[in-house]
Amino acid sequence: MKNTKETYLQFILNELRQTSPIALTENTSVLKSGILDSIGLVELLVNLQKQFGIQIDLADVKRDSFDTPELMAEFLSHHFAESR
Repeated sequence: MKNTKETYLQFILNELRQTSPIALTENTSVLKSGILDSIGLVELLVNLQKQFGIQIDLADVKRDSFDTPELMAEFLSHHFAESR
């Protein structure tokens, strides 16, 4: 089964909604708003790697690419288009 942007997006939203004190959408700024801090981001990346069997190079992770769930899913679908 091929991982898609929508698959990544739903996983990210589900993960973030477990700990977020506010309602999240795909365009919520999770880094700038403080919903997700650096430790939370690393935890999310680890969970993504486990769930989807991918290796995320931290050198590729830029703040601008991970500020919203939509941007995260776009990054993942672009970098891991061939996964699974």
